[in-house]
Amino acid sequence: MSTETEHPLDYLPELAFGVLPEVEAAPIRRHLGGCAQCRSEYDRMVEVAAVLPLAAVRIEPSTAVKAGLMQRIAHEPRPMPANLVRPRWWIAIAASAALLLASGAAVGLLIGRSQNDEAALRAQVQAVSAEAQRNTLLARAAAQGTLQASDARHGNAWASFVRAPGATWGYVWVSGLPQLSGGETYQAWFSRDGETYEPSAVFALNSGGVWLWANSAIDNYQELELTMERSGGASTPGSQVVLTVDLHAQ
Repeated sequence: MSTETEHPLDYLPELAFGVLPEVEAAPIRRHLGGCAQCRSEYDRMVEVAAVLPLAAVRIEPSTAVKAGLMQRIAHEPRPMPANLVRPRWWIAIAASAALLLASGAAVGLLIGRSQNDEAALRAQVQAVSAEAQRNTLLARAAAQGTLQASDARHGNAWASFVRAPGATWGYVWVSGLPQLSGGETYQAWFSRDGETYEPSAVFALNSGGVWLWANSAIDNYQELELTMERSGGASTPGSQVVLTVDLHAQ
């Protein structure tokens, strides 16, 4: 790569995820046709996109939801500059709108009913924007060869945890976890020393993917532990340890 003003670096993750509007995607594809370096990076992102959280079944929201959402987010058209680079603040807005429309997250938003719903809508958009940014960072880390991945298996239970360098969050895929009984939940924990644990996400699926977060950069932690706890989670891990992932084992 040379400079960001010559290459559409900010566009490649959205193009790989299939959420870049066609009016912007067309010139990017033309650029990829003549730039081997950008094409190579884009191809790696496409491979990663197939397994990242955005690779989900897409649900088409209603026409009313689309119209209301676009009125609130896309306040005015913003043509792409000739040099194929746009301000970074626009990435979050565009990704939010595109992801809401593509993933079905907009379904259920109370659009057009009253101004009191604006705060709830903004909160929804901010949450989706944050997830879009996390996915973009994971895709870039994978394309650059810096994505960190660790996994563990015990019997039928399996987990694989991926994160970008320096991130305080990551994404864990789980499969075959023991079935929960009534009043139970899974909980994730991060440990710096293998002895004391900091609580993270509580979740109920035994096969699928979940975002996890830590109190500081995950590079500082030694282990990720998954346990079974009472519904609502716990402040310290119980005795039902399902899996322990060594975060330094790649």
